[in-house]
Amino acid sequence: MKNGSFIINGLASESVHAVITKWFDIPRPARKITLNADAVGADRAIIVDEQSYANREFEVTIGVWEASTNLPKLLNTLDSGGYIDARFYTDPDYTYQVISTAEIAAERPGKSVDYREVTVKFSAAPYKYLNGVQAITVADSATVTNPEAYVAKPLLTLAGTGDMTLIVNGHTISFKSIESEIALDCALQDAYREASGVIYNLNAQMSHSAYPMLKPGANAVAVTGAKLTIEPRWRTL
Repeated sequence: MKNGSFIINGLASESVHAVITKWFDIPRPARKITLNADAVGADRAIIVDEQSYANREFEVTIGVWEASTNLPKLLNTLDSGGYIDARFYTDPDYTYQVISTAEIAAERPGKSVDYREVTVKFSAAPYKYLNGVQAITVADSATVTNPEAYVAKPLLTLAGTGDMTLIVNGHTISFKSIESEIALDCALQDAYREASGVIYNLNAQMSHSAYPMLKPGANAVAVTGAKLTIEPRWRTL
């Protein structure tokens, strides 16, 4: 990515003549823990670890030329009501999931009639996702290597008909009477099939085992009765 560039919810900075005006750092998220300093008989605080992380907060200042036309496009993109994907030149190898959290006021810092700057306050989900990752196809068995230091929650799609079996790191999930394919979103913990814009719930057609995750390093994956496609969603903090 070029210096100052970004892509937010599919909107490239170049398409709206916008640029990030100064470098910014995105903080590492804090681990969610509770310290209990009142435990009777303990000589130090007791730690309760939630095994999760808080969102990270940061600000980005963006300059926009031809603002009368381009600024509304940017602001409409930021007005999401939910998390949207964002890539920044300061960390070009990863995609963040962000939401704008405060009022955005446009400023005119110079004499230019049609140049404005806005400072956007973002809250980002703790994990960022590696860009440029290709889908992995498994017809029988394979070793899938997670290059990051944190577990990934992939999207798994099994294509085929009838009964199927998926084994990930020794944990087996069985599927019954599949018509054409079944997708497992391991982040949402949902099983479904999408056809012609309609989503069909298929949770009743799988054994209720824990949804698989891909641990750091090598993962043993095997499938019978189907072809497996893995969207790995490699992530880190």
